[in-house]
Amino acid sequence: MFPHRAIVTGVAYVTAYDLAIRSVQDFETSWQPYVLARTMRAKYTSKPYVYLFNRVPPYYPEQRNYTEAADPTTLGAYHTLEQFYLYNNLRQWPRPYTAVDLRLADIGSTYLVNFATSGDPNQPVTTTDAGNVVPQWPAFAPTGGQLMLLGDVIAPAAPPNQAALDLFAGSPLDWVSIAPAGDFNHADPSRKGSYRVAPADAQDLISYADLAIALVDEVDHPEHHREAIGVVA
Repeated sequence: MFPHRAIVTGVAYVTAYDLAIRSVQDFETSWQPYVLARTMRAKYTSKPYVYLFNRVPPYYPEQRNYTEAADPTTLGAYHTLEQFYLYNNLRQWPRPYTAVDLRLADIGSTYLVNFATSGDPNQPVTTTDAGNVVPQWPAFAPTGGQLMLLGDVIAPAAPPNQAALDLFAGSPLDWVSIAPAGDFNHADPSRKGSYRVAPADAQDLISYADLAIALVDEVDHPEHHREAIGVVA
């Protein structure tokens, strides 16, 4: 992705595997949320909060993950796993849970409800009904910002791949991240033929076809540079 710079720095990516796999992972799953958080902090008064969910779930001996791996824990904390914890729905997904999982689900779901209630995951509830104290989650800061680890440990921490984020931030590459301002219109996926750039709003919808038009238009006629934008039909 940035081969000559990556090799020269020797910090973010050292091996060919790092360049081929980890650089893509960092760009897709870390850099884009990082940019979104920076954009929100710069343009809006509400504060963004960033987390890294890294709890590897327990498995019964006969259980497999969707890759059918002999050792399912090799998949790690895979995509969407945190939903069972943040919604406190572990009972819907039987596993040999430990006290670590129960505490994570209790505190994680409290963060979610707090944020939905006040825009701040730290309030109003500071101690859960189960008696768990809710650790303070710092708001994201563009420089030296911390995220919240949600896993075996629940605590603020620096991004584990900060070197990669710094590499992307210092690159002269022109890029843009385009996503729905709210969500895709699953009920009516038909093409409307128009769209507009809009701030984040969960009520705003756009079809897959209209988002595709926005992507192609930005490629053909670039109007946004090194930023994340939302679009709505």
